[in-house]
Amino acid sequence: MTAFVDLTRGLKPEALQARLFAGEVLIFRGLAPVRALAEDADRRLRAAFPEAESPERITERLDRDVFVGRAADLRRAYHDDPAAMALWRRALEACGCVLERTYWDRLRVRVNPPGATHHSRRILNLPAHRDSWGSMLPQQINWWAPVYPLDAGRTLLIYPDAWNRPVENDSAGWDLEALRRERAAGRAAALPLLPTASRPEEWGAPAALLPDPGDLVAFSAAHLHASAVNRTGRSRFNIEGRTVDVGELDAGRGAPDPDGRAPRIAYHWFEHCRDGAPLPPRAAGVRSANPNGLRESDRTCSD
Repeated sequence: MTAFVDLTRGLKPEALQARLFAGEVLIFRGLAPVRALAEDADRRLRAAFPEAESPERITERLDRDVFVGRAADLRRAYHDDPAAMALWRRALEACGCVLERTYWDRLRVRVNPPGATHHSRRILNLPAHRDSWGSMLPQQINWWAPVYPLDAGRTLLIYPDAWNRPVENDSAGWDLEALRRERAAGRAAALPLLPTASRPEEWGAPAALLPDPGDLVAFSAAHLHASAVNRTGRSRFNIEGRTVDVGELDAGRGAPDPDGRAPRIAYHWFEHCRDGAPLPPRAAGVRSANPNGLRESDRTCSD
């Protein structure tokens, strides 16, 4: 059952994982390492977009191509910046992650401008989806932190009624490896960026999350979620990342997956948060790689 829970301190690792896999959405309020992460992102954004008093208003000052180009440069630099990664480790540890067991994908600054004039293939309102449809890892946890104050018109939406309930989606036809091949050939626009849900009447009403700058939201990758369509006149900037605890993976514990059908398990998206070692694929037939009962013929490891 989905519950939205405010916390002012971190949890023990086992409690953190169990509560997220049971459908809770945890909002860690005011932890010092998270505040430091948001303040660092604010400095980077102001350096990237100095024309406006606040980066939230930058689309009023820059044309679309300049804005998109600078946002892309910022994202690329942030992905691999050692200082940002060190702040991210401290934030995750403060919430209850055991770094020795934690594998992550890239840390991201997400940009969501208002209207449609400044969008690109990677800067857009994301439609309703479960991240687990892409990774096929029910142990995946999503982390989301705003850099500036939010409102209901520019934030993250979660659909609590869709937890642990099948919704129609196109994950069976989505394959990141095919997307990468098309992108390399200059044909990426021919394939969807991510697998998405297709019948809004199945989702229920969304809950708009309103954490403050310095807060960090944790939720299972199996939660159906989307971007609020931003018509507010101000850009939304947030930090986000994804983690997998290898202990939970090996134990076969994870969130329910009632409807994921992607052909690959994306172990290779994740690397160890300290030494960068890739998350090793599990052998076919291992229960921890298939906790939702799909036939092994329905999925292929991506090693």
